[in-house]
Amino acid sequence: MAATRFASGIRPAALLLGMASAALSGPWGNARAEEPKGDGELDRVLARVKDEDPDIRFEAIRELARFGAAAVPHLVGLLGNEDDGVRTDAEMALGEVGAVAVPGLVDALGSPDEDVSYAAGSALLHMGDIAVPPLLEALRKRTGRIRGAIAGMLGAYQEGAAAAIPVLAGLLVDSDADVREGAARGLSGIGPAAVPALLEALKSPRPAVREAAASAFAAMSAIPAEAGAALLAAMKDESPGVRRYAVVALACLVAGRDEPPPEVVRAIVASLKDPDPEVVKKALDALGTPWKWAAGAVPAIVALLSHANPDVRTDAAYALANIGPASAPAVPALLGCLKDSSLENRGARGAAIAALEAIGPAAKDAVPALRALLEDSLPDIREDAARALGAIGPAAAGAIPRLKELAKDEDESMRTTAAEALLALGDGSVGGFVALLKSGDPDVRRRAASCLGGMEREASGAVPVLLEALRDEDGEVREAAVYALGAIGADASRVIPALWGIVTKDPGGGAAMRAAESVGRFGEASLSILLPALLSEDPDLRSRVDDAFRAMGPAAVALLLPLLKDANADLRAAAAATLRLFGSEATSVLPGLVAALDDEDGGVRQTAAAAMTAMGKDAVEVLSKILRGEGSLEKKRLALWALFSLSVFGTDIRGAEPAIRGFLDSPDEGLRLLARRALESIKGE
Repeated sequence: MAATRFASGIRPAALLLGMASAALSGPWGNARAEEPKGDGELDRVLARVKDEDPDIRFEAIRELARFGAAAVPHLVGLLGNEDDGVRTDAEMALGEVGAVAVPGLVDALGSPDEDVSYAAGSALLHMGDIAVPPLLEALRKRTGRIRGAIAGMLGAYQEGAAAAIPVLAGLLVDSDADVREGAARGLSGIGPAAVPALLEALKSPRPAVREAAASAFAAMSAIPAEAGAALLAAMKDESPGVRRYAVVALACLVAGRDEPPPEVVRAIVASLKDPDPEVVKKALDALGTPWKWAAGAVPAIVALLSHANPDVRTDAAYALANIGPASAPAVPALLGCLKDSSLENRGARGAAIAALEAIGPAAKDAVPALRALLEDSLPDIREDAARALGAIGPAAAGAIPRLKELAKDEDESMRTTAAEALLALGDGSVGGFVALLKSGDPDVRRRAASCLGGMEREASGAVPVLLEALRDEDGEVREAAVYALGAIGADASRVIPALWGIVTKDPGGGAAMRAAESVGRFGEASLSILLPALLSEDPDLRSRVDDAFRAMGPAAVALLLPLLKDANADLRAAAAATLRLFGSEATSVLPGLVAALDDEDGGVRQTAAAAMTAMGKDAVEVLSKILRGEGSLEKKRLALWALFSLSVFGTDIRGAEPAIRGFLDSPDEGLRLLARRALESIKGE
């Protein structure tokens, strides 16, 4: 189990919350420990814990939780068991024991064994907020580094640990760095309620305290608005550590936003001139994003391509790569970076090539330099250059002869990369990729299959070898072959059954979903397999059928529409249910669904009405006409229900209000009730 020690490492709050979610679910219920039982009975249960049958062990460990405090030492001991299942069961049992288990779990929390530490944290989280008071008491009484683990643990309870804020704030001035980090982690996890204490700590005259406070903000998933000014000020702090965390925290204010606060962007760009390389790196991480506003930082990043520190040059080039095509003005500087072939500049050269690849066609001026790099002595530089030439496209056509030579290189990875570049330049060879599918390297086989899929119908001749690849020992190769066969769309009589075999083998698995999508790409040719499966009672298999029809796109609507008139009522209902998947894209079938509201089969009528609820505003007028026109009470009831459902899902049904009001005085109680609910939903919009 890969875990960071609670005592010394910063454990992300999100991971702790994930542990909480996992711990709170499962077969344990909400039972608490009963009165202690006799030692003899405890011994008998402990003996069953060692049984070879995992089910017996599970029941025994679960039974231990009923012994309360007497079972705690035994359960804590099981946290170090080599069996993952035993450790997990012990975690759950300790969580059920409750607060009396906290002292023992606190000891385990500081264990040098990562598995034990992780399991103890999970057990504490399973207890819920009842663990907070004893944890807080332990934090006050314990000494040494374990305080850092306890402090960090409190943050996992979020606002449930708000009472711990004063104690955690006090630990920000502790002389032990691990304790300060744990306190910062705890305050960060508690969230908004801890902000005033952290803002106060940012004003401390002690750099270590300010750094701990800044690190707490940096670990928050969302930075409160009131912290913005303080973090901007922290960007000018004399301590590099404070500035590093401040950059990370401010990066949260710009990440994923079309228009982030301009003063924050300016501050991050300004930090590119910081004397501390780590501050610069974190600023580059924040600015390296494809969002439009990042283009304004390109000139400042370009200046770092000539920085004395090779790591800074590398990070700058990768930031430009992450910005993408908007980094086009950096091409001349990137070419300059390619000229330095020294060992220390190797990373920066590779990053510069990656940036040119990301810029794509706009980097056409780099073609001569990249063609020259195809002769470089370093294999990775040659491969990087080939990929970049492929990304630039037609302007790099002059490199095709050399790439064809490299497609026969003795190095298999180089051959694959060259073949991929040739494909991107419109000169791919089916035979070359077929040969690569026989490689001993699964990554080469995966890439070859993906490229064949990219060639679509042109790669029809590769179908036999791709069918063989469906049995490859490597899952990623099999997945790439599934995709390729669907993209090529040839030899349906052989391919569709093979792909559907993957679906039926394990309908609930991820491989089945991708295979179903590839089946769907064959369109009408796949109906012979999909129609019988439409009637399946297996929910997983039925979901895979939906995946297949979704993969067909709009063509599926035309294929499903005639089924609304099929002689088989179950098939009519299944077709209506599947049409619902396409929502507003399937409004052309509304007349067919309206007709289905008169179907002799009640299930078909109900499914057709449900399908109409996915059609959005286009269905409103159609349903209104049903209410105003002739028809059975059942049909009008279904129309009212559909209108009500449309409103609940956010569709504006006010245009149907007059027609709905006509049913407020209906002699049918069900119609009156549906009319009232529909009108209430309109008022609530």
